[in-house]
This record gives sequence, C-alpha cells and structure tokens, in this order.
Amino acid sequence: MDPISLTYEMAVVLALLGFTVFLFVSEIVRIDLAAILVMVLLGLLSQEQGLGNLEDVCGNVGPAIEYHHQALSLSLVLGSEEARSAALGSLGNAYLSLKNFEQALDYYQQQLDLAEASGQQRSVGVALGGLGNAYRSLEAHGLALDAARRRIELAQSIGDRQGEGDGYCNMGSTYL
Repeated sequence: MDPISLTYEMAVVLALLGFTVFLFVSEIVRIDLAAILVMVLLGLLSQEQGLGNLEDVCGNVGPAIEYHHQALSLSLVLGSEEARSAALGSLGNAYLSLKNFEQALDYYQQQLDLAEASGQQRSVGVALGGLGNAYRSLEAHGLALDAARRRIELAQSIGDRQGEGDGYCNMGSTYL
C-alpha cells in the first residue's frame, strides 16, 4: 500500500478539527454546538461525491473525475471504507463513460476487493454490477454474465431485491 501523504483535503479536515478544539477550549461555544458545527461542515465536505456524480451525468467527465478523487482522498482521511468504496465505484463509472474500459475495470476491481475485505455485501453487489457493465462493453460476454450471476446470487442471499433486479437487468443487457 502506498504511503498516505498530506493532501489539501486532509489539511482541510485537520484545520476543521483544530478550529473545533479552539472553539471548545476557548469556550466561545458549548461542546454540543461545536460538535454540530463539525457535523455540518463534514456533511458539506462529503458532497464531493454527489458533485462528481452530477458532473458525470451532465457529461462533464473531467470535473467528475476530479470530484471523485477528492471524495476518495476525503474517505481515506475519515477512515470510511463505505465512502471509499463508493468513490472507487464512481471513478469506475466515470471511466466507463469515457470508454476507458481497462481503467474502469481497475476501479471496479478495487471497489470489489475493498467491499469483500470489509464485509460490505451490498457494495460487493454494486461492484459486480460495474464489472459486468465494463466486461459487456469490452464484449467479454462470459465474464459479464458471470458477474451478473454472482450479483444475483449475492443479492438473493442477503435479501437485496433491488440488487437482484439490477443483476437481472445486467444479465438481460448482456444477452442483447
């Protein structure tokens, strides 16, 4: 694993934490207000993922990729494997939009590995869906069908009806 270097996003989070400690220690605000302030600011910072998806939908893939990378960096700072998984999947989607299928496969595989290692079953299903879409785009129909079957089986085992339906849609699209 590559060493983590201090990025702009990490500096922002550290500054936010420092500001919160200052507010509390200097007794400018009560601890509960400081905690609410931190939650609101972190919520605003977490919008990076949503902004990236919006840019991707609007066809602005370059800015989308930048936002997804910012979300990925922030997820590492916050230690959120769910957010990291979502950012990896969104990067896969963005590269799929660019028809850079190999890069998309790489991000989806990273998402799958992380989700499996951390026990995020629904994220495993989402990653399998992304892998299936990329394989279908590469006309690797056997691999696309395998990913769809795995997604359906997983979704059925955890009672994820939406994931099951998505898996069947992926399978149907592959047969078209």
